[in-house]
Amino acid sequence: MVDLLDASVWVALRAPDHVHHPRARRYWDREAAEELAFCRVTALTLLRQLTNRRVLGEAALDGATFAVAGGCRLVAFDGDFRRYRGVELLHLGRE
Repeated sequence: MVDLLDASVWVALRAPDHVHHPRARRYWDREAAEELAFCRVTALTLLRQLTNRRVLGEAALDGATFAVAGGCRLVAFDGDFRRYRGVELLHLGRE
């Protein structure tokens, strides 16, 4: 069987202060299937929740930090992402 985790589970796993973190960790450590599915909708929802201060308060990540943690190059029209250290940015800018 393959487990498809909802974004709420991923957020609880990521945030140690989250009310559901202990239960999410117990799932991860003891109950998770050997294979996990991660769909595009869940990934986008997770990104929005992990970078939202209303969801995680001070523990929220900067969008650019999310890219660094994932080992990704950030591609954007917004050059302000240059202010984040460690971000590999492909700035599309203006032609």
